[in-house]
Amino acid sequence: MNDLMELVKNLEQETNEKQQIQILQEINEELLTKYALKVGELVIIPLWVEAYYYHEMNFPDVTSHRSPRQQNHLGKLYQHAKTEINGGIDICLTDSKEYYLSFLIKSALVNGEFCTQEKINGKLIKTGLDIENQEDVLIECEREGEIYHTHRIGLTNENYKNLPLASLPIHEIKNYPFDNKERIVKEYLDDLFRTEREKRCCELLGYRSKYVIGE
Repeated sequence: MNDLMELVKNLEQETNEKQQIQILQEINEELLTKYALKVGELVIIPLWVEAYYYHEMNFPDVTSHRSPRQQNHLGKLYQHAKTEINGGIDICLTDSKEYYLSFLIKSALVNGEFCTQEKINGKLIKTGLDIENQEDVLIECEREGEIYHTHRIGLTNENYKNLPLASLPIHEIKNYPFDNKERIVKEYLDDLFRTEREKRCCELLGYRSKYVIGE
């Protein structure tokens, strides 16, 4: 976890919002290309992560839950709810009581099965383990691929909802039922001329989308 903790240290010292966002994106990338989570017999390989950072003076992102269970909880899980409905799991990356920093696993492969955040939480609940107090949850899991950053889903706060703090491996988008696939690919290809955009659209989605192409 040394690479992650170095990024967290840099984040703690940074007050420029643009740089803070870049560091949060770098942490997302690390989680998506170098790590998985292991809880009991479940191995959770993140496919979509969202960064949530709240520092009252430096980055007051009120979309963070700001639960005491997210603080002083380095390397452990924060469980949104004890039921699958409205549930979710964050990996916490701070041992501080001065701010909140955790990363929602929006979707993942759980023992090879694609799961959304609620289903991930449901599978963890079924283990019967004390989810938030498991030790050594992060394990090394190297994989390759370009990571694309987009905005987080389902937020309403005008100041933070459009920040590019959600990340996913763009080359995997056609392989799994991600939410908002076409919107994400359209964003990703937006700067390309139409002919190239059509070609890349088919490569990424596996089909031709009029919405992405701009017809």
